[in-house]
Amino acid sequence: FYGELRDWELSYWNKLGIYKDILDKYNVKSLTGLYKTDRLIWKSVSGNPAYIYLYKDQKAFKCYRQLDKKDKFRGQGNGSIIEGYDQLPDEWDHLIITKSTKDVMLLRSLGVIGCSPTSENSFKVLYDKADEFKERFSNIYVMYDNDEPGIKAAEKICADTGWKNIMFPKSFAKDPSD
Repeated sequence: FYGELRDWELSYWNKLGIYKDILDKYNVKSLTGLYKTDRLIWKSVSGNPAYIYLYKDQKAFKCYRQLDKKDKFRGQGNGSIIEGYDQLPDEWDHLIITKSTKDVMLLRSLGVIGCSPTSENSFKVLYDKADEFKERFSNIYVMYDNDEPGIKAAEKICADTGWKNIMFPKSFAKDPSD
C-alpha cells in the first residue's frame, strides 16, 4: 500500500536536491504498508521513512528504506526493469547509466538524463536495450559506485558494449548522491 509523500518523507529527498516534481515524475510514493502474506513487514514511520518506486508494470515494485543498512530494499518482479526507462526522452545527446533510482533522480534534477538496472549486476536487461540506446543517445556513459563491485561491473558493461566508464575519484564521493 502507498500514499502521497508527507513533509517528513520529502525532507530526506530535499536534502539531496531531489524535489517533489522529480519524485512525482519517477513515481516515488510513501510506503504505507508492505505485507508478506497477511503480516505487515515494512511501513514508513517518522524515524525510518520507507518509499516505494512504482513502474508501468503494475506487478513490479521496489521499496527503499535509506536508514536500514541491512534490510534496505524489498521488491517484486523488478529484475527486468530499467529504473527511469519510462522517463527517458526519445532522443538525447547523453545518457548516464547509474546504479540506483536515487542517482537517476538526482542527475535528472541537474538536467542530466539517466537510467539504472535494479542492480549493478543486472547485465542482461542492459544488453537487451544496448542497440536501442545506441540509436537514441549519441553518448552513453556508465557511472557506477567507485567501490570494487561497481568498478568491476562498469568495466564489464563498457567492455561488452563500447560505452564509456566514468566514476567519481575515490577521494571525492562513491556515487552522485554522496
